Amino acid sequence: MQEEKEFEKLRNGYWVFFHDKQHPGSGKECIAFYGSATGSIQFAGPTASYDGATMTLMGLELPRPDKPEKIRVDLTQDAEPVRNISAISFVSPDTPTAGRLTFALASPEEMVKTMEENYRAKVSIDGKEVINTSYKEGSKAREFLSQCLAGRPGK
Repeated sequence: MQEEKEFEKLRNGYWVFFHDKQHPGSGKECIAFYGSATGSIQFAGPTASYDGATMTLMGLELPRPDKPEKIRVDLTQDAEPVRNISAISFVSPDTPTAGRLTFALASPEEMVKTMEENYRAKVSIDGKEVINTSYKEGSKAREFLSQCLAGRPGK
């Protein structure tokens, strides 16, 4: 029964939100995570050591290098033209079977401003598609991230 609920959750997709619990008013450690059966997308705001924002894709077909490395990928977002851009490829110890690709975004404010209600990302490496995933209900993430970055994550 629990497995069925988990599968349904993955099939439908879901948002989970995180913030700096020790310093909730800091506007740091703001994370919106969307999980689905096709992969996951995470948006993260500034941290104590990084003032920027990132988007991370997670999936079973993504590379799993022994150590983090900068690679070139072809990223297609929604119906936009393909862009060949840099990403950091790595594996997190908490999910060793899934690879991750992290993309630097312009700023935390731009991250929030440009989030769509529905979004699709496809990535190819050397001509091979390695992830094709999406999120829906982006307004939930936009609202949380906007409040969190302003130091009001619980509002």
